[in-house]
Amino acid sequence: MDAQKDKIQLSPGELKNPPEGEGQPPAEENAGCFRITSATYDDLDPRDIRPFTVIPDYSDHTLSQYPLVVESDGIYYCIDGWEMIQRAIGEGKDTITCDVSHVPGCSETELSILKVATRTMPRGGIARYPELIRNARILFNMLLSSKEDLVVFPHGGDRRGEDFKKNRENSIRQLLAERLGKSTTTISFYLSYGEYLTDDALGILVQSGAKKEFFEEAQMVKGRMLADLKSSGATEADIRTQISEAMIRMNANPEEIKNLKEDLIYSSEERGEAEEESSPAPPHPKKEDREIPFDHWSGDQDWSEDPQSEDDIRRDGSNIAQRIKAAFEDKGLALPALKTAVTQDIQGLLATLRRMDELEIPKKEED
Repeated sequence: MDAQKDKIQLSPGELKNPPEGEGQPPAEENAGCFRITSATYDDLDPRDIRPFTVIPDYSDHTLSQYPLVVESDGIYYCIDGWEMIQRAIGEGKDTITCDVSHVPGCSETELSILKVATRTMPRGGIARYPELIRNARILFNMLLSSKEDLVVFPHGGDRRGEDFKKNRENSIRQLLAERLGKSTTTISFYLSYGEYLTDDALGILVQSGAKKEFFEEAQMVKGRMLADLKSSGATEADIRTQISEAMIRMNANPEEIKNLKEDLIYSSEERGEAEEESSPAPPHPKKEDREIPFDHWSGDQDWSEDPQSEDDIRRDGSNIAQRIKAAFEDKGLALPALKTAVTQDIQGLLATLRRMDELEIPKKEED
């Protein structure tokens, strides 16, 4: 019994040392070798399990149903979920079911790596970035079309108020953020990057290993194309086809991003100014005399004739904000083109504010 007591953690982070030479992982032998030979669910005596605190225990309790334990040469070390083992000991239980990884000759360094990996590296590995985009879109559409109450999906119980139920799209973003361990902003980026991409196009981007940086760089081009296609009256199917083809081309040839930026953002006047710096620009060109591509708002549109929902407004505003951010971060974009791009998007934001006013008017009248 005394030997068992030597294995018990007195308080979080405090470990009683067993007798010298007993049960300590070899200092550096086989350090860094990731070689789990098997994984099993075993019923263990909680007093036979040792805490491993070279890497401190995590502040938040594990989401695993069972303590995560590493067995090496007959000795058991808990690398996550120690609170469950402490509770079992306190309740006087003789056994506790554990998720056990078997690693012969596991060193202290290897145990440290395994403990850190429990909260950073999924067991199945890390998905490719286009797969994250694709899967977030699939989940979003599934939940959006589902008639199930969203409060049944979050872990940790129902902590939702009425606001969670009012706006289903925002609620789904919040739900996915919690369940996937991401911020709502990241989930929104996934959904924005995947918008108007066909399943086939996403499949090609998955196979090519397209990185996060590609989607960030291509997003401004995609936004400009989308504005142009919508203003020209293109159908949803045509928009998906053309944007998907452009994304595939840009991923296959990075120079295509630069080419499309020049075609979509630089007006013919601005390109002429760049080529002939000696030619003075008109002192105060009128708005109607300047060709500003993809102007989101011409100033004379009556948005009340084209009402949109709150979800539409939030999505459009988020997309505009992302484009402005991408434009300022694009160091390859000359200042005249940057100014034009941001000016257009600011006009788009002003239009969005007007649409918000249109939505608020009926609510005030009802009150």
